[in-house]
Amino acid sequence: MDINENIKAWLTNDEVPQELKNEIKKMDETALKNAFFQEMQFGTAGLRGIIAPGPNSMNVLTVKRATIGYGLFIKKHYSYMEKPIVVIAHDNRHMHDEFTNIVAQTLNNMGINTIVFDSLRPTPLLSYAIKFFKAQGGVMITASHNPKEYNGYKVYDNNGCQLSTDNSMEVTKLIDDNNILPPYNEHIVENKGTNSIANHDVDDCFINDCKKVCLNPQEEKKIKVVFTPQHGCSAVLGVRILKELGYDVYPVEEQMVPDPDFGATQSPNPEKPEAYIKAIELAKKVGADLIVSTDPDADRCGIGYLSSNGEYVLQTGNQTGAALIQYILNERKKRNLIPSDNPVIIQSIVTASLGSRIAKSFGVNTIKVLTGFKYLAGKMEEISTDDPKRFQFAYEESYGYIVRDICRDKNSIESLAIISEMINHYYLKGLRLDQVMDKIYDEFGYTFNKNIELYFNSSEASAAGSKLDVLRKHMPTSLLGRKIIKVEDFKNQYSYDPSNPTEKEIMNTLPVENVLILHMEDGCFFAVRPSGTEPKIKFYYECRGTNREEVHSLPEKFHAEIAKIIG
Repeated sequence: MDINENIKAWLTNDEVPQELKNEIKKMDETALKNAFFQEMQFGTAGLRGIIAPGPNSMNVLTVKRATIGYGLFIKKHYSYMEKPIVVIAHDNRHMHDEFTNIVAQTLNNMGINTIVFDSLRPTPLLSYAIKFFKAQGGVMITASHNPKEYNGYKVYDNNGCQLSTDNSMEVTKLIDDNNILPPYNEHIVENKGTNSIANHDVDDCFINDCKKVCLNPQEEKKIKVVFTPQHGCSAVLGVRILKELGYDVYPVEEQMVPDPDFGATQSPNPEKPEAYIKAIELAKKVGADLIVSTDPDADRCGIGYLSSNGEYVLQTGNQTGAALIQYILNERKKRNLIPSDNPVIIQSIVTASLGSRIAKSFGVNTIKVLTGFKYLAGKMEEISTDDPKRFQFAYEESYGYIVRDICRDKNSIESLAIISEMINHYYLKGLRLDQVMDKIYDEFGYTFNKNIELYFNSSEASAAGSKLDVLRKHMPTSLLGRKIIKVEDFKNQYSYDPSNPTEKEIMNTLPVENVLILHMEDGCFFAVRPSGTEPKIKFYYECRGTNREEVHSLPEKFHAEIAKIIG
């Protein structure tokens, strides 16, 4: 169907809710194009899109259709169980109650029991709760750190990990086998499942397990911490864990309210400097040593800190990851907690190299996986079946960390505990984090990482992949006079020297993904990939050198050269 035929089908279908039809009639041409030009794809992170009518949007029909497919997946894989269990949670987004109720009702009608929370809860708690309740799966209603217009639908397996690529493809087929519009084949059974409310024991156990991440719990707590959940779902548990650990906590009160419009913040994304405006204002007022911010679904954690020169500095995910690796491994080494048999950290292929260089100095190896925490969690599962003690740390540049294997998704609640302890530990030694980072750079070389994003309209999202194909076709042999010595092409599964492109080396250790990484002879590199959750291309630049001012200027200069190639 073309766009106009799709719109007509929705307007004339008797089972499409009237409120959706009314919205369609109010939409402008651009909104209609974005909402109706295609079906929303059930990808590796489930569904995520703008809340609106249409097959390419988040609404009660797309959520119900996806849930039927996921329910069939659960029933197929747990056919030996009379009533499998799925845990459901949500964050503060618009339509969270409606979507949660649809998921629970749809699964109950299919003979699947559901457990829902009585209010919003963090994504890592949903992951934790799946194992806690011995469930077979989970659904998180969230759009993570996306703008207020979005919502999403993430699905989990029985280990609390987002579905693997193979399982996601299986769910996709089950969804696609159903009608695009109702009436759906809902697979309703006579012996329906039940819906129950999660007891608060799971919250208590989760907090207690998160607190076990601490390596120096006995140290006196001297720092002041400003905390913001960005209107999201860590407001209760975030303050709770910090206070229970003994920190002097100052919440950003305007951002403690679960507001789906994010009214008191310029951005709910802790990767963005504008997310910290009110937190920095409060920090200056109370003389805070640390600022911590989670994103709306509380899987990511960003920080700012009072530097040695009295200014508040924001830290990137790569920098925080490197600092945590240094602190955690150093403290574990003192206690002989690093095993001799192949200890590892896990990071994505676009994450900075600094952390792996630090880990290597402690005799810890680095495993690299594709971008997306489900890949890190999948590798954690492999390690846990071999020797759980091998696992030391997992992280992505996008502000997601796991220190202990208590859940299988990014865990900002655990991160709040270990980051605060790290800052407090150095404070007791008379050090600010910038001084700690300088010591790291002195030992391992100065590294600067910067991400740049290129956005598209939803209806033009497919252009992102074609931009990478243009780069493949016109691959440079150097950038700014720096020779490119290796290109890794994860889509075509080979690497090569662009000066001699006919000699290719097979790459088959990671799944196929539309990613390119260009390595330069001086240690600089950049990676480029289409986003899996938004219509954009992400560029990841890493630059090294001794002149910091020069190094900081390189990402923009590299990007200008690449922009000339891809247009």
